[in-house]
Amino acid sequence: MEAARILTALADLAPAGAERVLDVSGSGRPLVWLPEPDRAPRNARLDRLAALDALHRDERLLRRGLAFLVGTADVDGARRRVRLPLLAQPVRLERARRGYRVVPAGDLELTPLIEDRELAARLEAAPGLAGPGWLAATGTTAWIDAAAEAAGLKVHGVLAEPPRGIDDSVLTGVAAAAIFVTRDVFAGRLRDILLSWAGRPGLEATALSRLYVDTGRPQEGVPTHDHGPHPADEVLSPLPLNAAQRDVVRRTRTEPLVVVSGAPGNGKSHTLVAAALDTVDRGGSVLVATQSVHAADVLGELLRRHPGPIPVLFGDAEQR
Repeated sequence: MEAARILTALADLAPAGAERVLDVSGSGRPLVWLPEPDRAPRNARLDRLAALDALHRDERLLRRGLAFLVGTADVDGARRRVRLPLLAQPVRLERARRGYRVVPAGDLELTPLIEDRELAARLEAAPGLAGPGWLAATGTTAWIDAAAEAAGLKVHGVLAEPPRGIDDSVLTGVAAAAIFVTRDVFAGRLRDILLSWAGRPGLEATALSRLYVDTGRPQEGVPTHDHGPHPADEVLSPLPLNAAQRDVVRRTRTEPLVVVSGAPGNGKSHTLVAAALDTVDRGGSVLVATQSVHAADVLGELLRRHPGPIPVLFGDAEQR
């Protein structure tokens, strides 16, 4: 089986891959309108959101939505409640003298309900999108109409400021900003990402292909490893290493895929850093990918402690 077919199958199994999230509010998830996109007043609801932000620092639960659709709409033969931001961005709430500053903590994203990628790209390329004054700009109403239609929804008008109350008999556009809490609102985007990966060239050279597709036959030009030490493979490292850790570093020099496992505290991160430094010392470059921001920070700090190039952390938009 080809790696592309595996990724396509995983896309079909992706959580919430077919779910259309139309309501980002709900029990315990308030939608708090902002008088200005970059500032928020002090009140009980925003104080609670700021506390959630501080408690779940790594998760970045808060989103600022820009340009909303609110009300109800007929979707798949049923009347559905809609509280949908057409644009959303992870944010932090930072205390200021008279309230909170709304600080971007990630990239701005267009709603994944717009499945036509070419149309989405044109909407994302709109002049001044989400910039200062954009919500009040002349063309924003037309942009909201177009984005709503691209998402399969039809608005009956666009309000220029947050509504005092929401008319649930129609669907209305709102050219305003609001803060809300989310965990899985954009989970459907995972399917698009997997399908995008499936179409990339060179998948046969990836670790995924090695794990699931490789037949076990040695490839031409790739030496096999007998797991025994060789004098010519001496490992000199600024980190203290035991025999197993030295063997891992030695194997990364020749093998296309090396898996290291063990309980917390067994030295996996220590070994990974030693292997990265060894690769750089031998003229190579290293990309380290982690599942969490915290893990990337830990590895970055370990790399900074030892001689070698200063590591560049990226991918986490908040600290880019």
